[in-house]
Amino acid sequence: MTPCCFSTCCYECLARKLASSINRVGACPMINCREQDILVQDLVPNHALRKAADWFTRQQIAQVEAVTIEMQEKERPGDIDVVFLGHKLIEDA
Repeated sequence: MTPCCFSTCCYECLARKLASSINRVGACPMINCREQDILVQDLVPNHALRKAADWFTRQQIAQVEAVTIEMQEKERPGDIDVVFLGHKLIEDA
């Protein structure tokens, strides 16, 4: 997060922009801010956003794992399939 206007962006992006010679080196890259002489070490961590991003990532991983488990269970016959087959055999007899 920038210390001047408290705008949030990824650390690497902000650091790259601050070091860029396209604009003045050390100028805040945010559109509505004209602050100068910002150093990379002045950047403030946004702990709330980082926690939210970590939570989101964990949710995505958990969802992928749940789908993988569900697919694996469908590949092998389970109790429901056995019951269904039993009923089918009784009906066909």
